[in-house]
Amino acid sequence: MSAPRWNDPLDIALREPVCVEGLVGLAVQIARTHDVEAIEREIAAQGGYSAGFTAMACHLLAGRQTFVLGPAMQALLEATSPRGLDLAQVKLPYSAFWVALPDFPLTMWNDKSGDHPVEGFYVVSGHYGDVPVLRCVVHGPAHEGCDWTDDAWHDFGLPLQGTLGEHVESLVTRVRDAGLRNEKLVEVVASLAVGLCLWLTTPSATCREETRDPVPRPDRRRDGFVRPAHARPYTVRYVAPDVEKRTTPQAVAELRTPTRQHWVRGHWHHYWTGSGDDRELSLRWLVPYRRGTDEAGVIERQVAVLKGG
Repeated sequence: MSAPRWNDPLDIALREPVCVEGLVGLAVQIARTHDVEAIEREIAAQGGYSAGFTAMACHLLAGRQTFVLGPAMQALLEATSPRGLDLAQVKLPYSAFWVALPDFPLTMWNDKSGDHPVEGFYVVSGHYGDVPVLRCVVHGPAHEGCDWTDDAWHDFGLPLQGTLGEHVESLVTRVRDAGLRNEKLVEVVASLAVGLCLWLTTPSATCREETRDPVPRPDRRRDGFVRPAHARPYTVRYVAPDVEKRTTPQAVAELRTPTRQHWVRGHWHHYWTGSGDDRELSLRWLVPYRRGTDEAGVIERQVAVLKGG
């Protein structure tokens, strides 16, 4: 089975001489100060888009950890999104990593350039004050014929406290009120980010590893070529290759078919936490939450309330 086609915006950015010095310098600054928020405010004050640039720098600093989430796993993680999960239980496998989304069905809206295809998103560990945050920075490549600086970005944060469903509803409301048209995108990416973090802690998690060279072959044939330190080959992990191989396109389409909105009752669920010898099975309570979309209809149930005599 051939590997799915995917891209990482950092590969493209590091081929631009004007961008390399800034990204490497930014990564050094983040490593020295550990204050991403202050750095982003400085970039924004200069008129730049801070979230995409700092996400790429954090990714570079974290060793370019990269996961490829194929169509089958995208659909499975979206369909099984644990909306009642307490996000305090979520642990990020790395401080920053890129999640490539080959054949992703949604687009991202940008007020200046319209719809963009979505290549993937960065997950970056951050803080809002004293609260830890799982931050997602979604990337949409520039339209054909445009410069890479015309890429589209959308970022949002999930505080790692409270339930996933609560925060997703709040995010969707803010995006809708801002007129950005990315409500479904935010909902799905949040589910994928949390689902992937949970899946990677399970003992059954499997990935196929592959080495990727960010330097194009013609560049390596130049006389006296010296590979830059920031352009070393890195490891790519294809998530659950057995699932991708067994799942047919028809099954993926069925998983992505909108389900009618309904309530899922609260229940106990087992999750694996930790890694290596410290891995342990923990029991967690998932609070009641709504699943599905009202666009496909709503399942309602009459409930009779009995008064005690």
